[in-house]
Amino acid sequence: MDTKTFRAPNTQAALEMIQEELGPSALIVSVRHVPPGNAWEVWKQNEVEVVALPGSEPYEKMSSLEAKVAQSSSKDVQRLLDQLAERLAQASTRKGSVSPALQPETATKPGKSENKAKTITPAVFPVLSSRPKADPTQIKKVDDRPQPTRPVEPPQTGQEPSKITRAQSIKTQRPEVKPVFDTGLASAESSPADSLPPSLRLIYDQLKRQGVEKNLISKLLSTCALSLNRGGLGEPAKVRTHIRRQLEAPIRTVKAGSEQIICLVGSSGSGKTSMCAKLAATAKSQGKSVVWVCADTIHFGAIAQAHAYADSLDIPLCLVYTPAELAEVVKNETKADLILVDTAAANPCSKDEIIELGAYLTELPERSTYLLAPATAKESDLNEATAAFGPYLLKGMIITKLDETSFFGAVYNFAAHNRLPLAYFSTGRRVLEDLKPASAAGFVDLLMGKD
Repeated sequence: MDTKTFRAPNTQAALEMIQEELGPSALIVSVRHVPPGNAWEVWKQNEVEVVALPGSEPYEKMSSLEAKVAQSSSKDVQRLLDQLAERLAQASTRKGSVSPALQPETATKPGKSENKAKTITPAVFPVLSSRPKADPTQIKKVDDRPQPTRPVEPPQTGQEPSKITRAQSIKTQRPEVKPVFDTGLASAESSPADSLPPSLRLIYDQLKRQGVEKNLISKLLSTCALSLNRGGLGEPAKVRTHIRRQLEAPIRTVKAGSEQIICLVGSSGSGKTSMCAKLAATAKSQGKSVVWVCADTIHFGAIAQAHAYADSLDIPLCLVYTPAELAEVVKNETKADLILVDTAAANPCSKDEIIELGAYLTELPERSTYLLAPATAKESDLNEATAAFGPYLLKGMIITKLDETSFFGAVYNFAAHNRLPLAYFSTGRRVLEDLKPASAAGFVDLLMGKD
């Protein structure tokens, strides 16, 4: 006789399908929980799969007990279905338990001793059969849960023994594994200096004191620890060289001075006028002809300061008040080797000042624009300035006022993340001596000191 498989969301629905199709005398072969749909759809709830056989006897030839149950009211049928569903739920909670339809039961024959129990394993049973429950004392309980290998400490005197859950018993078996090397930077609560080798501990303290971002420090030290073996980590010179190369990697530089038109932009106090004087003196020392154009005619003392620098360097100074005048001056000075345009200071937070600055810059399509950023500024201020002046196609950045601070982590974080090339370093007020072309190695010297 062929079997037939039924699937339903729950046991009751499956049994109703079997009764409707195969009749009340159908026999259950197996019941199990199966995952629905595809293998990767783990979020779906399990379904119930029931394998059944058509009944071998017609309804009128059923036993008196089965006929009585089949003809019972819907309330009794519902009660039997609930009992079967409860047994399935209890069986599914026990790992490795057999199907409820094939669950062995024990019964004691009359006239025999209770110790000689005979195991009865029915292969199938009718859907609506009313089988009496077996005596719980005669059912052997199977517990296949893994037992803890480590003994549990006895309770203290005066305390009741507490129940040990399975999760607690498994936890006691897991040995504590310590990493071979841990930089100590993963947890903010731990002290990194306590877990780092001495060679990396000094570098960590130095970069942290400078204000370098913690994520960058963690990446530097982790890469160094993975690249060098334990012998290399014991050599401070090798570790220091390795860290320096990593610090230099994200820093980009650009060679300035070969352009004909250079425009300097920045906020108030960034040092544009003094930078114009330094660039003019450097170009003149190389034998170039220089023209200074002052577009900052609004701020107090800007024109007087520009006149003082131009007279001391003996170079012509042109004052412009409108974008059209700027375009006319540049057009007339085509023979000059270098035209320096000192723009008016613009507040990055002021939309009107940024737009006014753009009106001047758009008159010079062949310009090279450099942003001046003081080393004393915060990283957030530098990011804001870059966002404000960025639409004007910045070619690079000039770091000023390096002599006014001893902490360069904020500027390094900015340069490493924004990747805006560095053009010059200004380290003082002296015109020739305190202007240096930017270099990644020189920037790292500011962070870590020279070897």
